[in-house]
Amino acid sequence: MDFIKYYTEKTAKSAELFKQSTTLMPGGVSHNIRYYAPHPVFMNRGEGSKIFDVDGNEYIDLWMGHYAHILGHNPNIIKKINHKNIEDATHLGTVNPFEIDLAKKITKNIPSIESLKFCTSGTEAAMYALRLARGYTQKPIVIKMAGGWHGAGSELSKAIKYPYVNGVTGVFKNISDGTDYIFFNDIENSYKVLKQYKDSIACIILEPVIGEGGFLPAEKNFLEFLREETHKMNSLLIFDEVITGFRLSLGGAQGVYGITPDLTTMGKIIGGGFNIGLVGGKREIMELSSPKYKGEDKVLIGGGTFSATPYTMRAGTEIINFLENNPDIYTELREKGDYVRGSIRKFIKDNSIKAIVTGTESLYMVSFPFDSDTQINSPSDIGGKTDIYKREHEFKVRLLNNGIHVMHGGGAISFAHTKDDLDLIIAKTSKVLMEMN
Repeated sequence: MDFIKYYTEKTAKSAELFKQSTTLMPGGVSHNIRYYAPHPVFMNRGEGSKIFDVDGNEYIDLWMGHYAHILGHNPNIIKKINHKNIEDATHLGTVNPFEIDLAKKITKNIPSIESLKFCTSGTEAAMYALRLARGYTQKPIVIKMAGGWHGAGSELSKAIKYPYVNGVTGVFKNISDGTDYIFFNDIENSYKVLKQYKDSIACIILEPVIGEGGFLPAEKNFLEFLREETHKMNSLLIFDEVITGFRLSLGGAQGVYGITPDLTTMGKIIGGGFNIGLVGGKREIMELSSPKYKGEDKVLIGGGTFSATPYTMRAGTEIINFLENNPDIYTELREKGDYVRGSIRKFIKDNSIKAIVTGTESLYMVSFPFDSDTQINSPSDIGGKTDIYKREHEFKVRLLNNGIHVMHGGGAISFAHTKDDLDLIIAKTSKVLMEMN
């Protein structure tokens, strides 16, 4: 049977809901990454490593709430917190003691964060980080990675998709003109760009592991180069740890690499499954956003109506408590990631399949290169050398037909994924790769 026909029959209720949603939302979705043809699957429940759709189908989930669920869906510690939250208050809109608890946990584990502010998304956190960098340095230019994604903020919308262009429709050119890009792990060409703007760079922002770019980890000498150059230019180094924060280690990616940024943005895991963003760093930089600060370089950080809501603060604190009390989880997650990546790579090699597996720690992605000898070293390679549209789409839908739910051809392995889950992921991925070969 044709895989699209099978998919459509298997997800008939989702197809009907999608017809309704397209009359209410552009493209039928509120986040474009959730759209795929002929229709996305409408999920209504998650538990542990599994997610369930409106047709009653069960999937092993690697999307994991956009990588937010390090313990899996709906863990017991969050269920208990939810009951307590319902008894006390859903949203107070005031300062509350629970934000102090979570702030203490984060500053304890991430030494570079001396002071912080909570907001409600990674997009907001990145936006505020740029304001702080420009306010502190009094310089205009922001440098990012080609292919780097830091949310949907206007200033960082340049160079998010290959081929790299100035920005996206709806963003005024004078806004995107304040941003330029360098290539990930490319010291030689990065140096040329930095030299061009030497006296005007406010900050360099990057993910130490590029999320949309194949979960490629930065080379340590590249991060050391950026740290040294920002010091020389009196500019700031910003780590976007929205994905890597508390996923790679209790100290985030910066703890693994041993490199200290000036500012850090975080989200996902630290919210315990609820909406959150955070920008933090050196106290003298963060003080520019204090309501008591009187200088002309004061920085506005609004934070949002639902910033530091008790639901999120309590849930995030419980998740970090668990991670602190179970430090071996990071070794376990790394071993799970190595097992899945290694097994799929071996199958690809043994069967001469034109596909590539990238990733690190508990993150992985399968991509489909146009040429058999393609090497993936940067996000620009993912965008320019692999089929991120037709083949990746087919791969995703075929995996859904086989009970595996992925993002970008792979996703995030959680504490809840069992050995049986991993073996099924490997088996079904191998089956689909053979079907597509």
